[in-house]
Parts: sequence; C-alpha cells; structure tokens
Amino acid sequence: MEKKLLFGWDVTDSETEDFECFDGKPLIARMLPEEMRNRHEQTDIEGVQAEKRGRLPKALRIVKYVSGLLAALFSAGILRADVTLAQAYRNAPGLFYITGGLALAFAALSLESWRRRRAYANDPKTKELNGRSEREKEEARSFLGVPQEAWDMDALMCRYKRKDGGMRVLRTMGDTVYVNFSFRAWLENGRLCLADDAMRLEIPLSAFAGAEMRKEKFRISGWNKADSPEEGSYTEWFSNTEFLMVKRYLAVTLSCRETEYEMRVPPWEKKTLAALTGWQLPE
Repeated sequence: MEKKLLFGWDVTDSETEDFECFDGKPLIARMLPEEMRNRHEQTDIEGVQAEKRGRLPKALRIVKYVSGLLAALFSAGILRADVTLAQAYRNAPGLFYITGGLALAFAALSLESWRRRRAYANDPKTKELNGRSEREKEEARSFLGVPQEAWDMDALMCRYKRKDGGMRVLRTMGDTVYVNFSFRAWLENGRLCLADDAMRLEIPLSAFAGAEMRKEKFRISGWNKADSPEEGSYTEWFSNTEFLMVKRYLAVTLSCRETEYEMRVPPWEKKTLAALTGWQLPE
C-alpha cells in the first residue's frame, strides 16, 4: 500500500511546491475558484508583511533571549556565592558590570518588542487588513460549507523527499520544519471534514488505523491560538516557547483509497481530535 503524508508536499522530483505534489489532493472534496484563491492569498501576503513590522527581527529576538538567560544565570551565581555582595563585587567587579549590561539589553529589547506589538495593533492599516481578512475567511467558509459549530484544529504541514524507502522532512523556512496550519474541523455523514481558507478535505472515520505520539524536537511556523504558547496547558508541549520549539507530535495513520496516509498534528490537538472522532488516541 502506498504511503503518503496527508498534509505533505512530496518534492522528491521537484523543489517547486506544485499542487500536484500535495499528498492530500485525492481527499479534497471542494476547493475555492482560482480568482477567489488569488484574492485571498494577496491579503494573506499583506498580513504577513504587516505582522513582521510588529515584532523584533530574528537576530534581535535571539539577542533578547540570550541576554536574558545569561543575566539570570550570572545573577543566580552571584547570589549563591558564599560571600557577601560587597565582597563578591570586590572580587569580580567585571561580572557585575557584564550582568548589569545583559539585564539592560534584555529590558531594552523587551520594551522595544512591546512597543512594536502595540504600534502594530493600533495601526489603522492593521485594523483594515484584519477586517478584510475576516470577510474573506467568511466568504471561503460559506463556499466550502463550513458549519458554525466547526472546531478549530491545528495540523502540521511540511515538505519532504523520499529516500531509502522513507520520508525525509525538509526545512520549510529558515530553521522551521513544520508549518502549523489552522483548519476548521467537523463531522458530516460519517466523515471527518477539515477545511482551511481554500479547500475542504473529507476523511471517512472508518479509515482510522492507529496513532502514536512521537518524541521529536522541531520548530513550527505560525501560532493560531488566542492564548500565548507561554500560557495554560500549551507550555508542556514546548522546549522553547520563544522560538516555538515543539517536543513531539501526534501521528495518526489513515487507510483510505488504497493509500496509507499519516496525519501529523500538534500534541495539544489530541483531546480535540479524540472528542470529535471517537478515535482511540495514545496518552
């Protein structure tokens, strides 16, 4: 039986992500017209560009993280020393200056990060863009037949190449491995329906053939939940929330149309998927 990744792009023979490379194509039940897709994609591009202006550049985010970590480590070392602070300063004044400098760098970059986020949120162009995006999403949901009671669910998309009988997942953007993609999920006529803003996939519930939780550290692109990854139950699934480094993923095996599909989803979606489908998923 042929094996594929449900949300994978097989670029073994071509680096171009042509739609023919999308493994889930045979399960697509409905898709937006090309004109509508192009219009919506342009809005998405504008949104990504605007969002970049609302956060620190990657290099500064790294500096912020490293400076905060080192400042905390040096401070802890000073406080744990078996001498008074005055004696510690006399013994190693340079360490105090370095720790202070690191703390100031962390504070300054944190303040700049906050300023950028606030400016982005209050920009009238951001509000106009968000409004247009919501209208287009509603247009897509109507065309794809997404019910109001559908659940939000993340899934992991990736590019891969076949090698030595296996699949080698490729980096998508920089050091990002998986794109964390948001779908609307619901049941209809004994099928699990998954719709994004462009297409609707349908998977028979009877296609379920097993699942396992795999330990693997990787970075995702995109965060779709209202709560921050640093809040609530999400933190347990990350080794680093600042850079969205995830510790594992749920691999669901589906046997459908003489093909074995593997659906990879973030671990925080296990409860949603189990409640929606009734599938027996691992702890």
